[in-house]
Amino acid sequence: MKRIDFRTLVTFQEGTQTKDTFGHVTETFTDILTTYAQVDIEQSDEAGYEREVMQEQATIVCRPVNGLTTKHRVMINEKPFNIISIKEKTRTWIEIKAVEIVE
Repeated sequence: MKRIDFRTLVTFQEGTQTKDTFGHVTETFTDILTTYAQVDIEQSDEAGYEREVMQEQATIVCRPVNGLTTKHRVMINEKPFNIISIKEKTRTWIEIKAVEIVE
């Protein structure tokens, strides 16, 4: 990997669920690490309920992040992405697949 490839700032976050006074569950996110990474983003078509949704898929290459799992999410250009897989490319690099959270 060339250092010049790592131009995008990404933030990995951990979610915490809490209940408000009405019993509604809300999820808040805490930053666990912000780092530069190589990010490739593709558009994909996902069929939604009576509509079509354009959803971005990202491939992220960065240094290993301690404790990172598919329960975490990543922020790329201020957009949240769910992590769907984490694969070790080499001993010093990991590859993460993520999909944009579309509400």
